[in-house]
Amino acid sequence: MTSHSTALFWFCAALLFAAPRGLVGQCPEGRIAAVFVNRREVFERPESVAAQRFAWAYDFANRVHTKTREDVIRRELLFREGDCYDAVLIADSERVLRATPFIARAEIFATREADGTVRVLVDTRDEWSTRPELRLETGGGLSLKALELREDNLAGTGQHVAIYTRESEGEREYGVSYATPQLARTRWDLQLAGGKTSAGYFVSQLLAYPFVGETGPWAIRQQFGYHDRFFEYFVPRQHGDGLARILFGERRSSFDAGAVYRFGPRRHLNLIGGALAAEWIQYDEGARFATREDSINAPAAVLERFPRQDTVQSIRAVAILGRRSIGFVQRRGIDAVNTTEDIPLGTEVEVALGMGLGIFGTDRDATVNIGLLTGGEYRGLLGGMRIVTEAKRNLESKGTGSEWSDMLTQLDAWSYWRPSPESRHTWVAAVSGVGGWQTTTPFQATLGRRSGLRGFQDHLFPGEQRVVIALEHRRYLPWSYVRFGELGTVMFANAGKIWQGRDPYGVNSPFEVAVGAGLRHAFPSGSRRTYRLDVAIPVAGDIPGRRVAIIAGVGQAIGIGALRDDSQLRRSARRPLASSLLSLPR
Repeated sequence: MTSHSTALFWFCAALLFAAPRGLVGQCPEGRIAAVFVNRREVFERPESVAAQRFAWAYDFANRVHTKTREDVIRRELLFREGDCYDAVLIADSERVLRATPFIARAEIFATREADGTVRVLVDTRDEWSTRPELRLETGGGLSLKALELREDNLAGTGQHVAIYTRESEGEREYGVSYATPQLARTRWDLQLAGGKTSAGYFVSQLLAYPFVGETGPWAIRQQFGYHDRFFEYFVPRQHGDGLARILFGERRSSFDAGAVYRFGPRRHLNLIGGALAAEWIQYDEGARFATREDSINAPAAVLERFPRQDTVQSIRAVAILGRRSIGFVQRRGIDAVNTTEDIPLGTEVEVALGMGLGIFGTDRDATVNIGLLTGGEYRGLLGGMRIVTEAKRNLESKGTGSEWSDMLTQLDAWSYWRPSPESRHTWVAAVSGVGGWQTTTPFQATLGRRSGLRGFQDHLFPGEQRVVIALEHRRYLPWSYVRFGELGTVMFANAGKIWQGRDPYGVNSPFEVAVGAGLRHAFPSGSRRTYRLDVAIPVAGDIPGRRVAIIAGVGQAIGIGALRDDSQLRRSARRPLASSLLSLPR
């Protein structure tokens, strides 16, 4: 090669690597020349004369709140200056921003210039991020179920800190938590929590690189947890109504690390991955009554009939397979009071197969976890369903019975109907079910307020399979003081039933029915966070001494926004690492 040829080669190479990314190759829609970020205050100054008298309050609140930093917003975007303009990535970036707990509204606008380039404006408004969250319930006395003081956007960095106390399955926890969605200014997430329980203490740690939007090919996760707790078990009282509580101690440690890769065209993504998951569960020698009153009213010799629980030690290799065909549509006031939300439509299915390695004295078993999420829309009717099921097979069993055991399933289905897109009225129906079959590890479900049956005490009847049905009519109420938030009302009816299954102390209950009404409030206006206050009373079923119950909390009681793993199923689950655990909201 001549000296002139060599010089020409290096000159072309320098141009290639120095050129902006959008100039390398074709950009049919143009190149992004600039990205501007407009960060709005939580409260905008009122324009009407009547509202001007509260301007000082809005100004004070804005001064107290620190706006999200521009670099934090830019790191969540799926495009940069110099990239080819892609409307799909623009829409995905909007959704990613709205999925964060510290952004209330995000819109992205594109303007095409005369030279064919595109200028992009990212317009955001923050959520009010410093707040207390309270959950109170009555019906047999006022009870504080949870109190949390939290900051979801510490110094505008998107970091979360909180201190809280909460009651879960008869256990009081006191804890602190920290989380950041941009560890060391990257897309890595870090979550930490720790505190005290009635039985000891708990700690948890999660480090994850989630799928980025619908285009990110990789997700990685590592987690560790330790939890001292009492497993709460219920038996009917011999004298009087209600249930007696039995507690036995449990210490659970868990660790997993894995990765999932997804490939294929958008809305037709295939997922494949693997992980190593370990779990150690140790139970106390014996059970005890929660209170002296429980010991007096419980059936005789009930503690002696409790089987001794063996220690669980498992180290599993997990294979993960899945298919994701999900798109998003924007709809107003689905679970928020009146603002726009991103609703997933389509189907996602995943399977996680775990094989016990039998090393270091651990169990040799096989586990399967199947998850299905589906949603659709037809003529204004929006509906969907989620099913999660798991089971275990003992590879060392020599018995003649069923080798599959600990089959646990949760089903949630929902639908929304609005007479017209502009209507202020929305009808919501929901069904939730939880069940256990062939259980060898501790498992019990109960019917009551903890299972979503508003209007009743926490636990009415024990059993192994449960279903709760609910219907709500929600109405958005325009009012003159919209700057103090958005307001809505709800009227509802719910019913539930439980079946005994193999629970020796379970019952086949009648259908218990309650009706009620409530208020919904979003603060500030445009927030997706909903505060609720419900009043309910039983109207049918086998419950003496009916009382009015009042429930105050955060979030809707039913619907897409209320989806979560059932706490009674989660405490018994040994779910292997599944791809859904890697799909953090991004």
